[in-house]
Amino acid sequence: MAYDDMTIADVLRDPLIRQMMRADGVTLRVMEKLLRDAVFKARRHRNLEVKDLQAPCQ
Repeated sequence: MAYDDMTIADVLRDPLIRQMMRADGVTLRVMEKLLRDAVFKARRHRNLEVKDLQAPCQ
């Protein structure tokens, strides 16, 4: 069984996630910003790890 990651658009359209957002009082704008910030930080963190692996050992 294959699992595909959801895109930000998929997350924002998902009925269960939308229901949870409503219950928590989270707007679409806030949720989208949260997700985009998380992607940015994950990519930055991954790039830092790759640079660490490429650095020569001393």
